[in-house]
Amino acid sequence: MRNWSDLDEMMTYYLAHQDEAMAIALNNYATFHERYLTTAATAYYWRRLFAAWASVQGFKPQLYETRADGEVVIRGIPFEAYALNAEKPMPNL
Repeated sequence: MRNWSDLDEMMTYYLAHQDEAMAIALNNYATFHERYLTTAATAYYWRRLFAAWASVQGFKPQLYETRADGEVVIRGIPFEAYALNAEKPMPNL
């Protein structure tokens, strides 16, 4: 666990040494941008979030429904389709 007792001292130092502070900031940006905030990592996060949420909700979602004519169809749309079309109106399903 990080010990933050020297935070004031470190802030004073890096405010006086902007070049070192910028190097740290750029390194952190590269690390998060290229590792933790990639499209794949973000999709993984959302899938894990939905899976965890589903594990604690009080019902099991029904993914398919049977129409009056007997055809079995998916209810709703996949998350990826929703996310890609978020600014467009929802289709009539």
